Amino acid sequence: MNFWKNIIVITAINAAIFSSCQENIDSRAEREAKEFTRKNCPTPIIDNTRTDSLVFEANTRTLHYYYTLVGPADNKTAFTGRHEELKNILISSFRASTNLKMYIDAGINFKLTYHSEKKPQQKLYETILTAEELSGK
Repeated sequence: MNFWKNIIVITAINAAIFSSCQENIDSRAEREAKEFTRKNCPTPIIDNTRTDSLVFEANTRTLHYYYTLVGPADNKTAFTGRHEELKNILISSFRASTNLKMYIDAGINFKLTYHSEKKPQQKLYETILTAEELSGK
């Protein structure tokens, strides 16, 4: 009898410790965004794109990616009239990402801002991918 009583007590203690160590998804998103930016940004240029930072905006529950486009991609006219086409490509890409699934399932939005390397203050493209769009609901 004491054996089972000890098992129940130990299980209860472990459950309490584990649940107290869990962070909510918003806290996790904020922490991981800061860590990603600190450890990786700016990233090396891949396909004419550099990731400058990732920020979690708690007030809108949005993970905001900041990019710089370089070389031939640094071209404002390439984005003219293609907003919806590009947004649909991004939605498909985000839906296919297993790394982002927990954030999508938790209702996190994503914002992507692309700046020009030649004119850093110039936004070449910006879009918001809502949790509803990404979940297909």
